[in-house]
Amino acid sequence: MLDSGNSDSTRTVTTQDLSSEDEVVKAVSPNIPIVQLAPGQKLKVEAYARLGRGSEHAKWNSATMAVLTPGGNPEEHILTIETAGNLKAGQVIRAAIDELEKRLGEFQQTIATFS
Repeated sequence: MLDSGNSDSTRTVTTQDLSSEDEVVKAVSPNIPIVQLAPGQKLKVEAYARLGRGSEHAKWNSATMAVLTPGGNPEEHILTIETAGNLKAGQVIRAAIDELEKRLGEFQQTIATFS
């Protein structure tokens, strides 16, 4: 939710002005400009956040590139991740592992119903 209120001077509304009912849902940075308002203008916005997957739409991709290259020995590989900036590389890896565990658990339950 965002309600800028009235102002007598020009001001920039930023992500710091956003409020959320859920403490987990927050902007990546408080300093991202949203709009610049002239004197007497105000902005009121109600928004809804929805978690999605990159397989559904590219806007939910957290990494723009991932490359696996050979390391110094045959059993070593180096994973390089370039993120879109909203998450750190470690967060992308952990989220990917969590998602993989979830999907494997669902797959295991599906297989169990056929046994």
